[in-house]
Amino acid sequence: MVNFYLQIWRLLPPFLRKDKMHQWIWANLQPLQSLHAIFEGYRNETKDKLQVTTQTYSLEWYLNRVFNPSFAPVISAHSIDYTYGGIWIENNPNQVPLSLVWSDWEQQPPFFVYSDSDTQLSYLYSWQDYWQQINFIVWVPASLIIDEPMLGAHINRHNAIGHKYKIVYY
Repeated sequence: MVNFYLQIWRLLPPFLRKDKMHQWIWANLQPLQSLHAIFEGYRNETKDKLQVTTQTYSLEWYLNRVFNPSFAPVISAHSIDYTYGGIWIENNPNQVPLSLVWSDWEQQPPFFVYSDSDTQLSYLYSWQDYWQQINFIVWVPASLIIDEPMLGAHINRHNAIGHKYKIVYY
């Protein structure tokens, strides 16, 4: 960080180091100092954003820091306890099972869609069912008042490409 006030004294020659001259230069440097403060704030904010990865723990930490700064996680038995209202992420919730159908030339074992001996029916899913799958759920406490588009923007910035999510309040 630059100390503009001290820099004036250092850069002025000794014969110009009068109080009036110092105040005049200080007044002229005020816009530069405010611009420097804005830049420093932007720099620190960008550094914080770059430290967040797509790892679940990192994204949870970031979302709690932005939207729920009063949350202090309780760590017990090597896991974080979210009963006191933290934002947490559930990975791979109830995805549609992948069933593949092979053609004759692929020489794979046959896949039967339905047989009378089956006790449970198997279904082939359409592309629409696969596109609607979600990869993780972001659980948000109902007591938090959150701007959902802003939360979505923060998640999208750090979300892996092709992963879909859903925001659920608990």
